[in-house]
Amino acid sequence: MKKFLIIILSFFSYLYSNSLKDEIKLINSSNKTILQEYYKFNNYNYYWISKESKIKPIAYSLINSIEKDILLKPYKNRIFNMNKIYSILKTQQFTQIEIELTLLFEKYASFLNKSIININRFDSLIKKQNQKITWQKYPLKNSKVKLLNYLSKTNSFERFKEIYKLTFPNSMQLVYELKKLEEMKEKGIKFLKLDSSTILKLNHNNQAVENLRIRLYQEGFKNSLDTNNLRVFDKKLENIIKKFQKRYGLKVDGEVGKNTYRYLNLSLEDKIEKIRLNIQRLKWLPKTLGDEFFIVNIPEFKLKLYENKNLKLSMSVVVGEKNFPTSIFSNRISNIVLNPYWRIPKSIVKKDILPKLEKDKKYLEKMGINLHENWEEDSFTYDSKYIDWSYYLNNNMDLPFRFIQQPNEKNPLGKIKFSFPNAHAIYLHDTPKKNFFNYNKRAFSHGCIRVEKPIVLLKNIYEIENNKEEIKSALKTIQSKNKQKITLKNSIPIHIVYLTAWIDEKGNLQIRDDIYGLDNIQKKAIDYSL
Repeated sequence: MKKFLIIILSFFSYLYSNSLKDEIKLINSSNKTILQEYYKFNNYNYYWISKESKIKPIAYSLINSIEKDILLKPYKNRIFNMNKIYSILKTQQFTQIEIELTLLFEKYASFLNKSIININRFDSLIKKQNQKITWQKYPLKNSKVKLLNYLSKTNSFERFKEIYKLTFPNSMQLVYELKKLEEMKEKGIKFLKLDSSTILKLNHNNQAVENLRIRLYQEGFKNSLDTNNLRVFDKKLENIIKKFQKRYGLKVDGEVGKNTYRYLNLSLEDKIEKIRLNIQRLKWLPKTLGDEFFIVNIPEFKLKLYENKNLKLSMSVVVGEKNFPTSIFSNRISNIVLNPYWRIPKSIVKKDILPKLEKDKKYLEKMGINLHENWEEDSFTYDSKYIDWSYYLNNNMDLPFRFIQQPNEKNPLGKIKFSFPNAHAIYLHDTPKKNFFNYNKRAFSHGCIRVEKPIVLLKNIYEIENNKEEIKSALKTIQSKNKQKITLKNSIPIHIVYLTAWIDEKGNLQIRDDIYGLDNIQKKAIDYSL
């Protein structure tokens, strides 16, 4: 009897297999190629239907995941036809059910892996606006076919959720924040709009202060209403304003002026839209960030070091100005140069140095800049005093020299350079212009990233290398002004990102100005076709 049942089941399996193959052959769309790839791998056996002709639990896990996915909410009906899925599930057309579920899986996996921001459309819009920005993406290169095969055999959906989860620090908290704001929106909650015509500060007493307290309460500062007189701007309220200003990257002065009003008057919808956009950006990051890794968030003007998902170090940085933006990409810090030479880019030579040379022939000598035959530091050098610089200044011909600045107090690379060789010529470095770190917004460079505390950064890298004893030797070399290149035993991942909304280590939503104007461009590049 048992043998007979096996024969019967094998016969029906054969029929289903041929039925599936024939059905796929009849499809006249791009789905045909996708389905053939999935089912050739599985010998045209079903993924979603059991041998007993029952829909497997993983099919319902897939549907439930889509229905409950907060990130899909505004896009779901544009990407999926769930009504069609529910209608087909009510039938006994197992071949059609199988095909539709596989196509549903393919689209959902693509949504989780790929941002709905179309990178090609984004690049095209950037070019039209004559902006220069490089933004690299790193989608997961896993086989969705093999993944579905694994899910079907194990009849478990856990691996699916694990493989596509966001890995950026506190990214799930950002999703929870989005969910909270969406729930507020569904309840009809509106943020109070404040009259921004009057600056509010300590000891003011009026209705505007009471409105401010109500708005801060909506923002999550519950103690803003803990007072005997809501109309008085007291010291406690000033401290709350300072906390608010920190969360939005504003000047922390405790006064409510133009910029503070601007963020207080962000609507619920504005916040939701900004968070959604930034979550899509997180999908472009490598799925594995590293055990120890650096993050440079351009709009935050900060460099952070994480170890085992915990924040270990944070410092201010100066990033590229809008016309010379810092590229957005991931790499690995592989070497450190103490007392670096600066190979001055031709664009800077033409724009900044040649006009100064025409006025002062001793400018190069004063700055410790040598004219070289090529980029090698020991290559032949020319005497700049005998060159007519006006000739090169007034035409577009290529300069036959290479300008290299020696290690000195005026060298813009400072005393340390942290290198991660890349096509964008971006690196971290010290700077003699420490005053720039006093500014709230620090987009002043030509693209490279200036670090506030290079010695602290150096010490932390040596700790990661388990090489603390070498720090004393490195500090002596810095004092000597002799160049030294240090190759790291293990390169350290660095991720240069562009986030205008994220969750910090205290669980607070942080929002920043869109310094390169990329938010609106990327909104226009959203593509639901996947």
